[in-house]
Amino acid sequence: MRLLLTSSGWGNNSKIKSEFLKLTKKKYSDTLIFLINTAEVGSSDWKYVEEHFMELVKMGFSRKNIKTLDSNKKLDKSFLKNVDIVYVCGGNTFQYLNKIRKTGADRRIKKMVNRGASYFGISAGSILAGSSIDIAQICDGDENKFRIRNFSGLKLTDVIVHPHYQEEDEKEVRIFEKVNKKKVIRLKDNQALLIKDKDIDIIS
Repeated sequence: MRLLLTSSGWGNNSKIKSEFLKLTKKKYSDTLIFLINTAEVGSSDWKYVEEHFMELVKMGFSRKNIKTLDSNKKLDKSFLKNVDIVYVCGGNTFQYLNKIRKTGADRRIKKMVNRGASYFGISAGSILAGSSIDIAQICDGDENKFRIRNFSGLKLTDVIVHPHYQEEDEKEVRIFEKVNKKKVIRLKDNQALLIKDKDIDIIS
């Protein structure tokens, strides 16, 4: 299992970008990427999804091999069976959880990763990979727009990350750790957490 959990993608950190490129063993042009986002085609927020498309294309990935999760469109089963990288963008964590449950993408993602696909998360996408998304609420966090009661995440890892960490967040993070009796890994915007099976490394 290979997970790369970030606060803000790779940004200007070449080390994170390098680790992202290692998520596939294929030629970049042959790599299949399942891009998860909360925006729908044609919406005002779709421009942000296009930015992710363009970044990937500039790196050598083929646009035709990048498919997005669209609530109104079924994806080709052969594509889903052969996805190499699950790429989950940032946004409202509760909105993501609501969407992947409604579309059944939560089950698909788990199958993909268990089969050998790599997982790349940005902010909300990083939180979503854990066993629970409740940390998304702290430090002026995400609004629970859909009144979700079951905060279970994808459970790809037991690790809990707090993206966009700043020193002023420390008090709330410590309270969270004490209440939940769990360690939180603090990720600044230029950092990422690389999980390879049982090995865990912070990339700065």
